[in-house]
Amino acid sequence: MKGAVPMARDRAWLLPVAVTSVAALLLRVIYLAESADNPFRRHLGLDLEVYDRWAREIAGGGGLGEAPFTQAPFFPLMLGLAYALLGPDPEKALWLQLLPAVLTVALTAWTAARIHGTAAAWIGGGLLALHAPAIFLGGVLLPSTCSACLAALFLAVSVRGAESATPLAPSRAAATGGVAGLLLLAQPTLLGLLAPLSASLRRGRRVALPLLGGLAIPLLGTLLWNGVAGGAWTPISVNRGINLYIGNGPEANGAYARPSDLREARDLIGLRAAAVRLAREGAVPPGSTISASRADAYWTQAALGAMAQDPLRAVALFGTKLGFLAAQYEIPQVESMRFESRFSRLLRLPLPGMALLLGLAAFGAVLALGRNDRAGVEVGRRTRDLLLGLAFSAALICLFFVTARFRLALVPSLAVLASGALSAWPVASPTRRIVALALGGLAVVCSLLGARGIDAATSDGQFLFRLGVIAEKEQDLGLARERYAAAIAIDPNEAKARINLGTLLAREGRLDEARPLLERGVALDPLSSLGRISLGQLELVTGRPAEAVHWYGEAAALDPESPLAREGLVFANYDRGQVARDDLEALLRLAPQGSPIAQRARNLAYLLESRAPLASAAWLGSAPLRAADLLFVRGRLEQARAAYTSLGDDPVAGEAARLALARLAR
Repeated sequence: MKGAVPMARDRAWLLPVAVTSVAALLLRVIYLAESADNPFRRHLGLDLEVYDRWAREIAGGGGLGEAPFTQAPFFPLMLGLAYALLGPDPEKALWLQLLPAVLTVALTAWTAARIHGTAAAWIGGGLLALHAPAIFLGGVLLPSTCSACLAALFLAVSVRGAESATPLAPSRAAATGGVAGLLLLAQPTLLGLLAPLSASLRRGRRVALPLLGGLAIPLLGTLLWNGVAGGAWTPISVNRGINLYIGNGPEANGAYARPSDLREARDLIGLRAAAVRLAREGAVPPGSTISASRADAYWTQAALGAMAQDPLRAVALFGTKLGFLAAQYEIPQVESMRFESRFSRLLRLPLPGMALLLGLAAFGAVLALGRNDRAGVEVGRRTRDLLLGLAFSAALICLFFVTARFRLALVPSLAVLASGALSAWPVASPTRRIVALALGGLAVVCSLLGARGIDAATSDGQFLFRLGVIAEKEQDLGLARERYAAAIAIDPNEAKARINLGTLLAREGRLDEARPLLERGVALDPLSSLGRISLGQLELVTGRPAEAVHWYGEAAALDPESPLAREGLVFANYDRGQVARDDLEALLRLAPQGSPIAQRARNLAYLLESRAPLASAAWLGSAPLRAADLLFVRGRLEQARAAYTSLGDDPVAGEAARLALARLAR
């Protein structure tokens, strides 16, 4: 490659860029088409559901959506734009995601050619085109593909022209800063990729001012939105604190480990959990609602406190996370390449993963360091810049927690490093070649061993549980039971699968089978209101209303907004001869308008109202009357009429029964 023609006049790079981009497009089209029956595409959950709801709000004219932003906003804003253009269809949005996926490959190949020469473009673009996690994540409604595209775009715009001594033009500096700002709005932990820009900032105001101005413009917009519309003056989002706590709190394991008092489906940034903890500490009154910025600050302080209390553990956790970041295994969170590859033959092929990419990147980086012989391009300096950006980004990611989707944006940099091996090998000294081979091999070994401590098979239980939920939504209860049972067989501690299976069995009258599942489920998941509601229903059916009140009370305490928990409390207490008026009022307020639960609540309220003129409440002690009342409340009117008629001569309950019959007649 020595003496190569500068890229401005040599267009040979067009062929590898075009070929690798087309290959990437074909592979991703094949993947989307053959995995179309993946049920996780039809039934979005967790973060995917959050992004979908957020984008629908934007497309429906809701401005920028939620305020303040609870997640990095670039992806949901782009998704909202896609929904506005194509309709709110996640499947169509995934096909549109082909554009940034292919653009990432093209930009990576172009950057590799610019630094290392035309032949390097084949390696850089080819590695990314074939990278299995990139193919998989392109079919998931998550920010990963957009973040990787912006990372590749940042690499491209920050690579200087052939004459490295020429200062950045102000327009180029502003463009570089603008792309960097968008990159941070997509994934804030990629701030480390900006580390090489520090050299540009030292070149004077002519470069520094437009660079910083371009960087500030997107961040200023989100800062104003968060502050003015959401009361939280943060430049990106208010989820820093909870993510820092997940990665460093007492329950942290390096990957995503949910704090025991956090309900991620309903409490994304830990607002409720932080309020409960602050109330326990006496910082706020019980039942208080706190702001998003206060919750963010609380979790940040709690995480830093845990790290300061046990610094050795914090250092060990950081090391564990570095291993996870380098691991060949794609650590799942709301997606799982390992599990979802069952829906794709393509993903089951031996496509390149992190181990090969990391090994080639280490190999290429060692060879390229110190090589400055390509048409004035300082290959060694560019390689050092890439390594610096990767090191800082890796450190920032590992400061929080590591899963597969957060590291995809590092792949373009690794592919560019790997591409340098081809041109550097012929001119490298024997010693450098030996060192490069050794470090490349060591990187592969570290990648293969990096996920130690993660039980890949156990994580399959979580996704089998989610498939069970999907089957239940589709009314295939037999399949739902099978999937819940399979999840428990893989992971006996899968609490939600136990609770859902126990609930299904209880509804089928298989109470003896349901009880141990439910009891074990709520023991494993102290925050499950559903498990306690199901246990309450089971106790009520088996004639133990006092025990039912206990479980319903716990469910209502865990989820004060649950109509099911309130209804259970009302009816279980009524079964015992008590009228829980506060719970009935709460039920009337919480029950969705026009729903069966709202109708039942109104029926009971009507009954109690009709008996207000009675001189005595002795009727409440009549078990037959209460049984007739519950028939009436549940809409079983003919049975209720017969039961009331049989009580006509009862000296205690007779008058109340006649009033009920009169209301039935009306």
